[in-house]
Amino acid sequence: MMRQSLGQCYLSQGLRLSQGRRLSEALIYLKQAAALQADQTTAYNAAGLCAYRLGEINEARALWQESLQIDESTKNRAHGYMKVFDTEEFRYFMQSFNQALSSMNKQQYRAARVCLLQHHMKKMHNAASLNLLGLARYKEGKHKEALRAWQQSLAIDISHPKTTYYMTLVQLPKSLWKRWSDEKLL
Repeated sequence: MMRQSLGQCYLSQGLRLSQGRRLSEALIYLKQAAALQADQTTAYNAAGLCAYRLGEINEARALWQESLQIDESTKNRAHGYMKVFDTEEFRYFMQSFNQALSSMNKQQYRAARVCLLQHHMKKMHNAASLNLLGLARYKEGKHKEALRAWQQSLAIDISHPKTTYYMTLVQLPKSLWKRWSDEKLL
């Protein structure tokens, strides 16, 4: 009984945080709620939505699959959420995102930026893709544009730890940019 009650507290706090655009924090609470068996399908589904918006695609899929293992009925919203993975748009998004990531690792920052700014990417942006866009622009020396991308990421999740870290890069004195630019940021 106490475990269930604690789980309900975690669930309520996770849902509150997600509504306040604090998805990174909400994800932690919602996963804990599911572990404590508090309305597990709601917890797993909400955690999956948070993970998806953060760009943690594999985690979102795993959370929704957990939800479906608990409740296979058609009433479970995870059925609808999982359909996104079968869409052509999503496949293009993932292909472009992975291509951008590969370009970043090869220090081809312009190519990464081009991949991330394609039409189908703009419609499906998440915190991870916006952070990557910010990094590409930062590495190109376009610090104001990098800041703009990271601000868009914060509009999705105001507590995203990587985004807040990256934003400190553009607020450093110019004399320190070179040193920070040489670091591996991904």
